[in-house]
Amino acid sequence: MAVAVLAAVGLMGDGVAQTVAPGSTVTVAEGDLVEAEQSSMATCPVGTHVIGGGYRTWPKYTDSGAYADNMDINAPGDTRHWLVMSHKGRSRAYALCDSASAPTNRWSGDGGLGGEMSYAKCPDGTNLVTGGYHFWPNYGNDGTPHDSVDMNAPAPDRPNTWAAKAHSKDGSIRAVALCRQNR
Repeated sequence: MAVAVLAAVGLMGDGVAQTVAPGSTVTVAEGDLVEAEQSSMATCPVGTHVIGGGYRTWPKYTDSGAYADNMDINAPGDTRHWLVMSHKGRSRAYALCDSASAPTNRWSGDGGLGGEMSYAKCPDGTNLVTGGYHFWPNYGNDGTPHDSVDMNAPAPDRPNTWAAKAHSKDGSIRAVALCRQNR
């Protein structure tokens, strides 16, 4: 599936201006629908670079109706891929691919253990584009998650850095940053 977006300036739903480089075409790449604990990978076409991504999930629930799933991976894989993996449900990855942006690189951060923040800082000469995480949650004996992702966003106090945080002291998380070369 490929959807072209041709716009010089648009407004996102929150009123924030979003710009696309002149002559740029942004397409959406779709990964395979996969079963639990399998990675779905959305691949950008040759000549484009990943600038963002996400997922659709079909989560699992316990017999009593409690939510019993987490997204273990929601992160850039490299310059042309976005990866996702559901712990117990099915999932599908989506990537936003840009034809005119500078090349992107993936940087993995330190591990956040026991509810600590994990940071992935873009190196000098690059700018943060977006990010994600790899998550190793804590589950109870009945299969319900005792953990969640509490943060998956740009670090408010650290420039050019993506931050991710797991909730419980028994889970762990690693932030992943997608960084673009300065032109």
